[in-house]
Amino acid sequence: MKDTIKMTGHKRLWFEADAEPLISDVEAVLTTEAGGAFATLRYAWSNEGSPHTGIMLIHRQARVGAPAISWADSFHQSGALMALTCEDVTSTSVTGLGAYAAPPGPDWGWRIEVAWPESDHLVVTMANIWPSGQVDRAVAIELR
Repeated sequence: MKDTIKMTGHKRLWFEADAEPLISDVEAVLTTEAGGAFATLRYAWSNEGSPHTGIMLIHRQARVGAPAISWADSFHQSGALMALTCEDVTSTSVTGLGAYAAPPGPDWGWRIEVAWPESDHLVVTMANIWPSGQVDRAVAIELR
């Protein structure tokens, strides 16, 4: 049986770590799948009046080193799907690590943490990881 929850909230987007974030409204639908082992998050937001959408498949019972999150967003990627490997998993969160190409330089890292502190509360945070290892906040989405 699937459970579906409609949620709303806000998205904060940082282009520079020390700058004020751009803030937009977010509408989302969270659906549990496969007996609760997975969840699908579909969301819509806008940046400077341009609408964007995203989708995540979240493996809520992932093992460290195994696939944890698959993610696509019409703003952040150019039609590509990012696969993130599980860095950490608890009963209320999953953290995944992926990478993206940044030619002509080395690949950069991307971290996503999806946390559900309560059944009607979802927090998604994303960070950009420089080739040097420096971590900068990039996105924070809070939904209820």
